[in-house]
Amino acid sequence: MLPDLEAFLAQQPLYSTHEHLRYEADALAAVGNKTEDILWLFTVHYTSSDLRSAGASVGDINFIQNIAEPFARRHERLVQFAMRCRNTTQMRVLHHGLRELYGGDVYELSDAEEMQRQREAAHGKGIYREILQRRGLIKLLCRDCGERFDEPEYFRTAIRMEEWIGVSSLNQLRVLEERSGTSIHSLSDLTAALRSEAQRLIGRGAIAFKNAMIYRRDPTWMNRSFAEAERGFNALCRIVHAEWVDDGSAWSPKLRALQDYLYGELCALAAANGIPMQIHTGVPEGNLLPVAWGDPFRLLGLIRMFPSLQIHLLHVAHPFEREAASLAKVHPNVYIDCSWIHQLNAHATRFYLNWLLDEVPYWKILGFGGDYAHVEGVFAHLLQARHNLSIALRERIDVGACDVREAHRLLTAMLWDNPKRVLYNRETMPDTSA
Repeated sequence: MLPDLEAFLAQQPLYSTHEHLRYEADALAAVGNKTEDILWLFTVHYTSSDLRSAGASVGDINFIQNIAEPFARRHERLVQFAMRCRNTTQMRVLHHGLRELYGGDVYELSDAEEMQRQREAAHGKGIYREILQRRGLIKLLCRDCGERFDEPEYFRTAIRMEEWIGVSSLNQLRVLEERSGTSIHSLSDLTAALRSEAQRLIGRGAIAFKNAMIYRRDPTWMNRSFAEAERGFNALCRIVHAEWVDDGSAWSPKLRALQDYLYGELCALAAANGIPMQIHTGVPEGNLLPVAWGDPFRLLGLIRMFPSLQIHLLHVAHPFEREAASLAKVHPNVYIDCSWIHQLNAHATRFYLNWLLDEVPYWKILGFGGDYAHVEGVFAHLLQARHNLSIALRERIDVGACDVREAHRLLTAMLWDNPKRVLYNRETMPDTSA
């Protein structure tokens, strides 16, 4: 009889490595002010991409999310497209999670109406403690949603610096001057201001920097000289407004040398301060963005240039999991982060968990990040993650790659010890001698 690893995981506390979750106070205000409902919730993050892929237009999605429209008509429109893609992991995971929390089938109109009432009744102060901590056993979550350090009982903060790296016009430069309280008239001024701002954020409690450059340009990085970057800065000073998309890039290709130089400065500072760099790799969220930009081999120059910088490949770089695994195997500073992947493709996750464990030191695998904008999504994703992990580790036991005791150690390491060590900095290498 196979061990019940899912029961073990149901009692295993964990740290989440990557979230877009809004603060509880903001979530309560949205529900209390009736600016959202269960249909908005079901289509606002991730599932909307599958609905679009299944034929829904942007107008259809906007209609479903518009709570000013009649609930029944919005529900009918949702079901029209959801029935075409209800098979995907993203659709199934959120559907199941909402059923677990609010006791109904969101595809049935009467159930969806009752679930909306249940959700409104449940959303009082402490809802995050109930869902995340009591039911989810999530100790802390690393939140990527701007410069706020609120609600420390739940969150730590990862910071993006893309407004600095991708500055593309004089108007944007003036905004950075105002925000930093410094005058920027040269590349040296801009570099000093960037480093000062990053250091200030570390001082406030940032535990990681986040790079989502893939949504702006090809993330391939090159080591640039000061002279190259200075030419880019001088070009920047001749651009008053920045309004373009060129070759798929939302950042001007003419300023790539400047962008690479500034990002290199940030990486050097992060390495010096022992702050990890979380990098979005793999397929981007949304529709019509270049999937090829997610290949982590595009980061090889960065990985080699900054060997003391911890680089976390978010989302296991799906569908480039093999490339991510080879980079983590070869380079000591490359770590694998399993955020999003559990609910992006359950089958691939289970397969590649064992691939990773066969190739990458377990010490460098971070097992879960909900990567959701709402608490229900985080909880739903966690249920699927536990299921995926239990199946993957049962397969290892079945083929003799480990015994039950070792499976427990690996699960604890991926969900608790590893993220605690590399993100939350509370202990050294986990003790596996017991």
